Amino acid sequence: MNPIFAALLLRPPLCFGAFITPLAVLTLSSCGKPAATFKTPVPTVIVVPATPATPASEEWNGTVRARNEVKLAFPVAGRLSRLTVEVGDRVESGDTLAELDPEPFLLAQRQAEAECQAATVAVAEAERRLASEERLWAERATSRADYDAARSSHAAAVARSKTAEASLALASRQLRESLLTAPFSGRIARRLAQTASWTEPGVTVVELDPEGPAEVVFPAPTSRLAQLGAGRPVDVFANRSGNPATPISGRITHIGQRSLSGGVHEVIVSLPDAAEVFPGEAVRVSLSSASSAPQAGVRLPVTAVQPAGEDGAGFAFVLQPGAPRIERRPVRFQAPHGSEVIVTTGLRAGELAVVSGLPFLRDGQDVQVRQRQ
Repeated sequence: MNPIFAALLLRPPLCFGAFITPLAVLTLSSCGKPAATFKTPVPTVIVVPATPATPASEEWNGTVRARNEVKLAFPVAGRLSRLTVEVGDRVESGDTLAELDPEPFLLAQRQAEAECQAATVAVAEAERRLASEERLWAERATSRADYDAARSSHAAAVARSKTAEASLALASRQLRESLLTAPFSGRIARRLAQTASWTEPGVTVVELDPEGPAEVVFPAPTSRLAQLGAGRPVDVFANRSGNPATPISGRITHIGQRSLSGGVHEVIVSLPDAAEVFPGEAVRVSLSSASSAPQAGVRLPVTAVQPAGEDGAGFAFVLQPGAPRIERRPVRFQAPHGSEVIVTTGLRAGELAVVSGLPFLRDGQDVQVRQRQ
């Protein structure tokens, strides 16, 4: 055996450790970097303040209409030759809105005039004959039959004359009715006919909304009728950019008892005379805050409460006052309504509750806070 190799084998273990230690120190010192340290990341959470609870507000989409709508139609048939108004135009009483082709009515009037003139001539001739027969009858120079025939001819001529006069009056009236005029001042709501189309009597050509009070009509499902009693005040919001947050006070005046298509009922809301809305305008209707009684508890977004265990039990994370630290708080809550939930116990109004990432948070954890805008 090689003497050097034998000496290494017989060397105590301490010597081997002494050989390794300097090597490790040399290796670490050659890196030139301190050992890495790891920090637990601080999560960023979004918080919102708990607000006092009020009854859950529900909105319905409605449409403004004039309280008294009028559908205008021609009383005679004809071809529409002219339509002088557009939707939204304001018209005065007596203004012409539409016109039928007048030629057929003018021809009918001329024919009635001619028949009336012929009837007038026939009456004059019958009167002369009757006068002659009366003189002859007085002198006993004519027969009874001729006298009676003259009287009958005169009566028939007078009747035909009256018929001709009535026909002329009717033709003149139909000529006037070929013009559709506004019965009062108002605004054109709809046009339901096109130029050159044929229209029958009574078929609506235009709808005219009179100037005056307006109302809102909206559909409500049967399940909501209990909270929409007649006489109940509501707030109406116009969907426009001017001042959309200003409500108009209205009152429910009618709830339809007949279920319409889709299982809804027509609800009508009366508006004040001075309400600045226009027929056809889309609006939102909600129960008036004046008729809403306060409720116990606070209102939060549904994402702020994590259900746990039995129905109505759960927890929320609340920001501790004066420190960026959260506290896990047991709460009781009602069934969610839309995107909100009523917390009945465990939170006070004004406390800041976390609305993001609840399953990944823990009690007493430090957080970075952002408040929802």
